[in-house]
Amino acid sequence: MGKQRKKSWSSNGDEDKGDSVFANPFFLEGLLAQKDTPEARRHEKIANALWDQLEGVQLDAEQRRLIWPGAERLDLEQSIQRIQKQCPSIPRGTIADFLLFWLKAGYTPENCSEKQLDELAKLTDRWAKDYERSPRASKKWGRTRHS
Repeated sequence: MGKQRKKSWSSNGDEDKGDSVFANPFFLEGLLAQKDTPEARRHEKIANALWDQLEGVQLDAEQRRLIWPGAERLDLEQSIQRIQKQCPSIPRGTIADFLLFWLKAGYTPENCSEKQLDELAKLTDRWAKDYERSPRASKKWGRTRHS
């Protein structure tokens, strides 16, 4: 699997301006206060299980396929189903949200130029947005066009 992509989480894309939620001391205090709660531990366990599922997975962003170890090429919906079979206790919507996060921010192939990474980011952002707007995404998890 590629390394994790470094991506700005600020609202305008400029990390140095302090617009990030992590620059807000109240947010950080709340986050730290919750880190040892049962809910936080449950979320961490789920995230670790999902990261483990994606070990060795690569992307074909142009064809909108995840390439699973063994060269199995699946779209997002098929990948969600694959993970759901391996982790039946994790809600389908959580898996979908995690895959979309990973698609947009968590996957970076090794040995890519900045230009290639920029192109990958554009393709994966479009892919994720198209999936989020699709009828299957809104139908299966009760999302609305405003969520």
